Amino acid sequence: LKSVAFVGDHLNVAVPTGNFGNIFSAFLAKKMGLPIKHIILATNRNNILARTVRFGDYSPEKVVQTASPSMDIQMPSNFERYLYYLNRQHPEKIAELMRELQANNELEFRGSLLGRIQKDFIAADATDAEIGAIIKKVYAMSDYIIDPHTACAVHAVYEMEMVDYSTVCLATASPAKFPEFIKKTLDFYPPVPDAIRAIEGKPKRFDVIPSNVETVKNYIKEKLA
Repeated sequence: LKSVAFVGDHLNVAVPTGNFGNIFSAFLAKKMGLPIKHIILATNRNNILARTVRFGDYSPEKVVQTASPSMDIQMPSNFERYLYYLNRQHPEKIAELMRELQANNELEFRGSLLGRIQKDFIAADATDAEIGAIIKKVYAMSDYIIDPHTACAVHAVYEMEMVDYSTVCLATASPAKFPEFIKKTLDFYPPVPDAIRAIEGKPKRFDVIPSNVETVKNYIKEKLA
């Protein structure tokens, strides 16, 4: 990727996207005046957001386990914040959309609304095989190891043929968090940073509780008491 940019240049920003938090920050930064030309939304196989940008199809499917687990999301909570701006900052309209989503398990964006979404973002998704291939490609080019989440963003840049433009790809995790996938991809384990090595072998404390709202509330109350 082109690594030199100058003050006043417009940048593309590619963001690995699961819960729509980091990419929403890019959206707000652009609204505040940061010279961003394209915000590239990169997903894995859990591609509800990519489908929304491409086709206006916001319909949750079954979550698929992938090599980029922090992006294994089908109902991104931060997307509601973007809908607020998409709908001219009308909270009543957002409440209506959330009721529709709960009732129908989908939202459809057509016409001018879809056009505005596609003006704000462009999107691509990556399979685990494509994630592995881009990790290999980046390592062969630069001896730099990227993690599977970052690889989704880099893959999107190459798929959209934007490598000739100044582009920032957000690197959102250490490859050391995914040793087995990196070993499978590059035939060696990634180096472990000192901060991670320092916590290895320390006791783990956790409780397993049922996925139930009242149970979680009571658990929190007990711990606070």
